[in-house]
Amino acid sequence: MTKQEEIREGLIEICRERTSGAGKVLAGEILDYLHSQGVVIKVDRELPDDVLIDFSSNMESAGKKFIDTEITYDAYVELTNKLALEADKKLTLAGYGAVESLVEK
Repeated sequence: MTKQEEIREGLIEICRERTSGAGKVLAGEILDYLHSQGVVIKVDRELPDDVLIDFSSNMESAGKKFIDTEITYDAYVELTNKLALEADKKLTLAGYGAVESLVEK
């Protein structure tokens, strides 16, 4: 059962308990409304290996520079923030998003 189906079934059950049987219609209307408002669900996904490997390697390198006193703590924090932003940008450009439509069409 997909996450969307689980949500739909849960809403139907809640609506049935409160509307003496008309729950399926009411749940459908609620889901359609939420979908029309852009509501999405968060899903679990694995990060793409290439981005994960690059990020991990770069963070390890930054940590080594800090431990070896090649850079200050402030420079280390700035570098790691920059690396995180770069990884996020790569994920965005690759179309990676950990959300799905609330309603399957």
